[in-house]
Amino acid sequence: MKKQLAGICFLSMFFATTCATGSGKGEPTRLLGQENQIRVDAEVIAPTLTTAAVVLISYDVHNLREAPIAIADMVPYTSYDSETQTVTVSFGAEVPGNQLLPRLLLIPAGEKRTFRSKAQLNFLVTEQHLSPPRYLQLRVNVLEHVTPFKDLLDISETAISNAKLAEELFPKWIEHNVTIRTNSMPVRWQPSTTPFQGPTPPRRGRTGLP
Repeated sequence: MKKQLAGICFLSMFFATTCATGSGKGEPTRLLGQENQIRVDAEVIAPTLTTAAVVLISYDVHNLREAPIAIADMVPYTSYDSETQTVTVSFGAEVPGNQLLPRLLLIPAGEKRTFRSKAQLNFLVTEQHLSPPRYLQLRVNVLEHVTPFKDLLDISETAISNAKLAEELFPKWIEHNVTIRTNSMPVRWQPSTTPFQGPTPPRRGRTGLP
């Protein structure tokens, strides 16, 4: 009971901070997605977006499978599809680089893990984007088999350097990746006069996951 109350208090403080840091007033919108017995349950407050916006997101990854899964512990990145007018915030979209491998966070069978993160919009809406953003969705990538990645599970470092292991794990990472997409939430776009701060930190992966 104490844990539940602590969780409720934290979420209340989390979303109060969201409103106070420029995301605008509004109620949290719930986003849901499920794939291969892995469910994502998220809450986002982002009624208005600008090129300098930082969106605060809380999401749970529920492992409904009978075996553990894992997610790469990486800074999320954003992309924009002008055709669908959708901003996508991607989590865990990481593959081994030529040498560096990210830490993996384990989610045991039948359990869930909660993540809280900040996502900065790393694109400019220019004349090339004839249609401004109208929607936002989340995309969460997880590894459905963890045995090949045991050396990266819940390690103390954010990444390790091992060129041989990176080469070995690259095809397995692609093979065992599962992508969960949530439904979209409507957003309002407001052109910003704040200078563009540049993209989020580059991913360590060779190409990143689609």
